[in-house]
Amino acid sequence: MRELLLTFLYLFLTIFPYEETASQNASGQSLDKQQDTTATAGSINANHLPPWKNSASDNYGAQDFLDLYAKYESERKAKDIAHETELTQLKKDHQNQVVRLWYALIGMIGIFFISMFSSYRSRQRYRLLIDKQNEELKILEEDISYKNVELEAKNISLDLLNKKLLGEITERENIENSSFARDRFLATMSHEMRTPLNTITGLSYTLLKENPREDQVALLQTLQFSANNLVVFINDVLTFSNIEAGKLNLEGREFSAQQTLTDIQKKFTLLAEEKGLTFRNSIDPNIPKQLYGDDIRLGQILTNLLTNTIKLTREGTVELRVEVQERRAWDLILKITIKGKDNHLDGQTFADLLKPLKVDDANFEGYDSQAFSLSIAKRLIELQNGKIEVETASGENTQFTVLLPFKQILPKKNTNRQVAHFSQNDLEGHHILVVEDNKINQLIVSKMLKRAGAEVSLAQHGLEAIEKLTATDFDLILMDIQMPQMDGYRTTSEIRRHHNEHKRKVPIIALTASAFLTEKEKAVLFGMNDHVGKPFSPDELMEKIKRCLKATREV
Repeated sequence: MRELLLTFLYLFLTIFPYEETASQNASGQSLDKQQDTTATAGSINANHLPPWKNSASDNYGAQDFLDLYAKYESERKAKDIAHETELTQLKKDHQNQVVRLWYALIGMIGIFFISMFSSYRSRQRYRLLIDKQNEELKILEEDISYKNVELEAKNISLDLLNKKLLGEITERENIENSSFARDRFLATMSHEMRTPLNTITGLSYTLLKENPREDQVALLQTLQFSANNLVVFINDVLTFSNIEAGKLNLEGREFSAQQTLTDIQKKFTLLAEEKGLTFRNSIDPNIPKQLYGDDIRLGQILTNLLTNTIKLTREGTVELRVEVQERRAWDLILKITIKGKDNHLDGQTFADLLKPLKVDDANFEGYDSQAFSLSIAKRLIELQNGKIEVETASGENTQFTVLLPFKQILPKKNTNRQVAHFSQNDLEGHHILVVEDNKINQLIVSKMLKRAGAEVSLAQHGLEAIEKLTATDFDLILMDIQMPQMDGYRTTSEIRRHHNEHKRKVPIIALTASAFLTEKEKAVLFGMNDHVGKPFSPDELMEKIKRCLKATREV
């Protein structure tokens, strides 16, 4: 707009000075004409004076003077006509300039108004746009205010949730600490109970091998069976604790299904006979000799189910039947059927017994040994992706049906692998060092090894074991874990750093009554070759001794 006004003023000032100059030019021309006329008149007056007034012209006549005057007059008239024509042309040019000026002025005014109108329309559009943007900003501000209120509400909710989570985390930490304390207490108590139990089972086994009187055999077998039942109960308590804490690990190993089922049969035949029952065992011959799985948990499941079945059966027969349910490539499913009679319990009662236990950690209020063992059996089956069902008719038969998956082991060519059994002369020619601080355990293990033909040396603690190893060569060491002066882990570590390579590589089997899950991993970490938990069976100990000795010979 400002540029338009400046342009208009420039044009106006340019046009008007031009009109003034034209007037000046016209005035100048009139003045020049007057001067010419005056000069001419002067010239005429001077040159054409009558003869009687100018002595210089005395030679001219009157006629010459008249001719000259006529010529002068004609020239003057011609000049006057030319001058008037020029003035007329100047006036005409001046009028044309005025017209052009008016046209320019009218055009400028039109342009000015058009520009003003356009500027007005632009301002209107800008104003409308600004109003629209202001409305949008207002809506955005309201939305932001609403979002701020929501955010503040969410922040308050998050603060409350954080406080709640902190409370839950604190409570969970307290529960975990309490659970850890409980587990540690149970593990410690298990260790304290396993040590004397190992003595009871070992002595009863030793006495049975010493040709006792006929009236003593039944008593010793009952003693041994009761001790084994106590071991099963301790295992159930620890299993329950580990399941609740989510720390139960299922182990996979190669085992003989025939041998495991035979051991179960021997174990429960005596218990059934004591109640006047008949125990019948049927094993499918199509079951592979070697399976891969957790044979310890298999034995625990069978023990819990058979114990409850025998306890509830008043008369008749208790039957254990194991058969192959299904084969898929190298996978195999075993179907285990346990049947008893006349227990007067309906299906709903058994269904309740198989439910997960909710035991008060403080005082174990509502504890039921039957429900406890059945619930643990069910959880162990489910952890192995198995299934358990109960079929019952009050006053008639009650049947447990268990489906458990295992892996088949590919048989090796030219190999007749047999499970190690405890017999005479199995260890003949081998010298074994027993590192054990408990005198009774020394006696029990020594008798087992000597009966197998081994030469046995004893050590009270780790320092004595290192001294005897330095002085004598041994084929194998049975190492207790908890000992005075130097424990089994440190002793093993010192042996593995011995300067003599043969002594440094001697096989070491850990003997421990600890129930912690990490004991086996810890034993391997410190350089031990295997691990045996107390109380142990002579066959289990013998099998692991033979395995270690065989591995040493192959190396």
